[in-house]
Amino acid sequence: MRASAAFSRLLRLPGVWVRRVESTASAVVVTVVLLRHRLRHPLCSFETLSAHDTRPGKSRWCHLDLGTWKLELQAGLRR
Repeated sequence: MRASAAFSRLLRLPGVWVRRVESTASAVVVTVVLLRHRLRHPLCSFETLSAHDTRPGKSRWCHLDLGTWKLELQAGLRR
């Protein structure tokens, strides 16, 4: 089993695909991508294909640690 498939089963994040897993001496960085192509507003039912905010930066979140390694999720968000 590949590392990306293993982390996809381990994290169990709905609507997210694990693209890449990188490990360093102190952290494991998991890069994820949204499966949905259309953006949906969480409060109303408005959907759109376009994104108003196209910043090239990636967002990072800390997840539960894996023993001595810190686990970070990384994604390029569409807003």
